[in-house]
Amino acid sequence: MCGNAKPQKAFLGILSLVFWGVAAGLMFMGAWMFKEYQHYDEIAEAKYTLISATIIMASGVFLFLLGIIGCVGAFKEQKCLLALFFSVMLLIFVGLVAGSALAYVYRDQVDSRVMDGITEGLDKYGSKNHSVITDEVDFMQSKLQCCGLHNYTDWLNTTWYHGQTNKTVAYPNSCCVDGKCDFANNSTVLYQKGCYDKLRDQFLGHLGIIAGVGTAVAIIQILGMVCSCVLICRRKSDMPYIGLNEPTGMRV
Repeated sequence: MCGNAKPQKAFLGILSLVFWGVAAGLMFMGAWMFKEYQHYDEIAEAKYTLISATIIMASGVFLFLLGIIGCVGAFKEQKCLLALFFSVMLLIFVGLVAGSALAYVYRDQVDSRVMDGITEGLDKYGSKNHSVITDEVDFMQSKLQCCGLHNYTDWLNTTWYHGQTNKTVAYPNSCCVDGKCDFANNSTVLYQKGCYDKLRDQFLGHLGIIAGVGTAVAIIQILGMVCSCVLICRRKSDMPYIGLNEPTGMRV
């Protein structure tokens, strides 16, 4: 098994190049999710998604470094580099499995968290003590092109609406297609769909991507760890022995 290491060296070299591409993708995906979900952390408790994104992004950084170590270690067959390659890969493997598992577990909590979060966001909308929630609700409705929890009529049951001195202003500007409600001239066009379904589907879709990518990379890493073990095994077993009687003397 340890005699011919050429296939393992070739695979490990190619795998190192693949790691660079995967690392770039993981870092981009993690950074994008951070930018996207920072607007929802108060109304939908996106912290679990952001934790998963953090693990994925950190794994991408380590994968980039791992590609360098693996490429040099494979073709030089240096025992220390191969051992470091295996150790770092095992660390990333654990991280990816943890991130994927966390993303999968959080999928079961998405429905209740999104439902409760949006409901609370609508209740606290417009309050001076909850300006952050007000901004996040406006961002959510403008970004997802939605209005209310299930539809735009949900705003008629909110504290914000009942506190209006002018009851003709029934919906926030973020509910309007053009971003500016014009109730006086009756020319307002509202987003018809509620935000619950759209935000839930977005959360589930992105958590599915995290779990899928993490699992796929973890499987590739298993092959890489096997190949690095074979090369380490070869370094131990293929070391030539030269006796004391040999002209060249003892070799250690």
